[in-house]
Amino acid sequence: MIRKVYLTFLLLLTTLLIHAQTEKSQWVDSVYASLTLDQRLGQLMIFPVNGNGNGEHKNAILNTIDRYTLGGFVITSGNPKNVAQLNNELRTHSRLPLLSFAHTSNGLGDLLDDAQPLANTLTLASVQNKELIKNNAYALVNQLKNLGINVALNSYDTPFNSQNTSQVSNKFIGNLLKVDSAYFDAFQSKNVRLGKAGFPSISGKLSKKELEEYLNVYKQAFANRLEFISLNHLTSSIDQKSSAAVSKSTYDYLRKNLDFKGFILSEDLENIPKYKPGKTEAQALLLGSDLLVSANINSSIKQMKKLIRKGDIPLSTVEKKVKKLLSYKYDLSNNHLGVISKTNVVSRINNPCASSAYEAALLESITYLTGKDHLPIKVLEDKNFASLSIGSNPYFQKYLSSYSIFSHYNHTYATEKLKETLALFDHIVIGLFDESIDTKWIELINSLDPAKIILCSPIRPELTAFNSEISKLIYYTSDDKMGKLLPQSIFGASSSNGRLPITLGDKLTLGSGENITSLDRLAFKIPEQTNVDGITLSKIDEIAKEAIKSKATPGCQVLVARKGSVIYNKSFGYHTYDSLMRVDDQSIYDLASITKVAATTQAIMFLEERQVIDLDKKVSVYLEDLKGTNKENMTIRDILTHQAGLWPFLPFWKETLTDDTYASIYYSNHPDDNYPYQLSEGVYISNITKDSVWQWVKASKLRSKAATATYDYKYSDMGYYIMQRLIEKSVNQPMEEFLQQNFYDPMGLSTLSYLPLCKFPQNLIVPTENDNYFRKTLVNGMVHDQGAALVGGVAGHAGLFSNALDLAKLAQMNLQGGYYGGHEYFMKGTLDRFTSVQYESNRRGIGWDKPVVAEWNSPTSVYASKKSFGHTGFTGTAVWVDPEFDLVYVFLSNRIYPDADNVKLIKNNIRTRIQDLIYQAIWKYEESPGARCN
Repeated sequence: MIRKVYLTFLLLLTTLLIHAQTEKSQWVDSVYASLTLDQRLGQLMIFPVNGNGNGEHKNAILNTIDRYTLGGFVITSGNPKNVAQLNNELRTHSRLPLLSFAHTSNGLGDLLDDAQPLANTLTLASVQNKELIKNNAYALVNQLKNLGINVALNSYDTPFNSQNTSQVSNKFIGNLLKVDSAYFDAFQSKNVRLGKAGFPSISGKLSKKELEEYLNVYKQAFANRLEFISLNHLTSSIDQKSSAAVSKSTYDYLRKNLDFKGFILSEDLENIPKYKPGKTEAQALLLGSDLLVSANINSSIKQMKKLIRKGDIPLSTVEKKVKKLLSYKYDLSNNHLGVISKTNVVSRINNPCASSAYEAALLESITYLTGKDHLPIKVLEDKNFASLSIGSNPYFQKYLSSYSIFSHYNHTYATEKLKETLALFDHIVIGLFDESIDTKWIELINSLDPAKIILCSPIRPELTAFNSEISKLIYYTSDDKMGKLLPQSIFGASSSNGRLPITLGDKLTLGSGENITSLDRLAFKIPEQTNVDGITLSKIDEIAKEAIKSKATPGCQVLVARKGSVIYNKSFGYHTYDSLMRVDDQSIYDLASITKVAATTQAIMFLEERQVIDLDKKVSVYLEDLKGTNKENMTIRDILTHQAGLWPFLPFWKETLTDDTYASIYYSNHPDDNYPYQLSEGVYISNITKDSVWQWVKASKLRSKAATATYDYKYSDMGYYIMQRLIEKSVNQPMEEFLQQNFYDPMGLSTLSYLPLCKFPQNLIVPTENDNYFRKTLVNGMVHDQGAALVGGVAGHAGLFSNALDLAKLAQMNLQGGYYGGHEYFMKGTLDRFTSVQYESNRRGIGWDKPVVAEWNSPTSVYASKKSFGHTGFTGTAVWVDPEFDLVYVFLSNRIYPDADNVKLIKNNIRTRIQDLIYQAIWKYEESPGARCN
């Protein structure tokens, strides 16, 4: 029975195939019979089309289609919308299906205005991860389908001319075929009829044997469904005497030796000087070409007819070629693309899939050739970094500064003074961005200590001239994006595993390269690379602008990081409402109470995991002068969870005034050894003030409660004066020094610190309140919190300043359980203990704030998971970490400028609404399969 069913099925399938084949043959024969000789030859002509051409250009194409029934067209330039529209018009106008071609070596980026580039062949040949190659292929398929282009013509050209024949070795071609294979797989999986075209261009003169070895590797490509090969005036021929487009031996070699059964396309025929217009096309057809790309349609057909009349081109040859093409078009029409939509065509071809695939391939292709130095750079503290940019790149030095403090140099000429200056640094990162490099630059770079140098360069012959002991990062495109990606490899934010796809010299051989492993520093990616919908995330802009327009704050910084990468980092507005100083990514904000977690809690975690302190012991065990006070029996855990009964806030600064004027015992108009701390311009604080504040803290009252009850949760700054005292006694140094040495400097947090005016110009620091009750001036560069100001600007509850990126790095380290940049800052489990809720009736962790899950009055988004931890600040700041979503969110503002009574930021839920959008962007991505590349 089973056999009967199988035989019946086989018979039915055979009948259907025969019927389909018969139908196809009938269509091909009938169409061929309906064509004149001019139209049959016209089918073999491919017309070059400018997508931005005027009406005269379009009418000329339409008239030519009418007269000669052209076989197709090749897009030479334009913009996506015009190309889509023109494609629709041409296809509608033509009585037969048209083939449409485009050169896609960089996707459509080099061909069309406003089109997203994709990785070129050489870039992909250096990539070891086949999935990344496939993702670029999927992105290319999407671009082509959205513009109605049938055939992609990819070039195999190397990026420079060279007489070095080793670059055309079989291994090199093997690398290119690895790319081809991934592209074929991607095209096939999408059932897209796309030919992978591109006969290899060879710049150097090769022997016939070398050229044959080179071409023999193409047998593998032909087996892999290669349907088109393009020959142009640059392509070397087998006989080495002429262009391959007019070389009989080359056509014969492709057909006979390599058994190529697809279409041979001849291009750039006008650039072959031996023949007049039209004769070149006729000669190419005579020698073996199937399709001819030419604007000389009329003269070409005239010359071809002459050869037919002479008998040089048999009519049977024309019939065979035309019917082969019609048969191909029949199959293509069964998978017809339909009308091409012009709606949002630019965003459709530049979709996040394309951007994500492109950047991932560029990053993975970076090839590390190790010298004496070893990447990635792990140690940042006590190291001096310099960068030298030879040529222009808008991102290179900016992103280097995202990882450490750099001295940047941009010089047109190599000078002795520059050499002497660079020699003073521990690390010298050099970017070569000019198309060529002067020998004087090579001499200067080679004269420096090779162990200090990291040379970033596109692939170029001059690389062989550099000292082999210099560490080199090689890349394969001129795209400015490399300026963003190279620093990430240098500092271990991302791994890179590229291998040289060609040989440049004895020490720069094909396959060379070392892996750069990730140190889990923050990288920079587009949202979709971390499974976040970028369009939804971009709506953060609207809320930030709303905050500024409503005067909830003069300006702000917003940063989002997911899966270890910054995916959103923008600055809005101005330092103040006078709109004189714009907020940028380097602007520094007063973090206010974020200090509690970014400073004090970090130090407490450090001490607790080393068993220097026990959270459940009384604080008076460690601070004996609390014995006999109402603080004697408080535990550290209760203090850090705000349920020790401490009074929420006491205005200590009022104790230092006499009749609203500064008491001389505490203040002076001049700094000296007795008055070392600045309160404001022209006002300095006595060194006895710290002790006075401590005495006031010790004597401060507690909240009332029933004798048998325990204290409930009540937020208070008081405990952090105590914690600072405990920390400094335990580490035997000032807290700010301890934090700089153990956290901020090793992590490369250049802006995160106390006392920013000691490091930065005032105009880099965003002002806070116009204080008309204590300091009688605008507070700018000094801590806003009055209690922290009294103790010299360094306190446990306030005093830290930072930009968004540095705060995000610290948050990311905590998200990663204490690991960052190759260094373990905390032991495994420490963060889990401190970020967990400690008491059933108290949302707080130890030091860390926590969400009230699914409650409207939570300090976080209602979508934040219960694992979230972070803190907010009075000045209008927030940092939140969500381990469940692998997420960091930072919001910095000066909402209290010029008046601390301004609560619009809080009332309008600016911070939490932005956080809501982040979660919505994650879910939107999960709902949108179109965001993926395959």
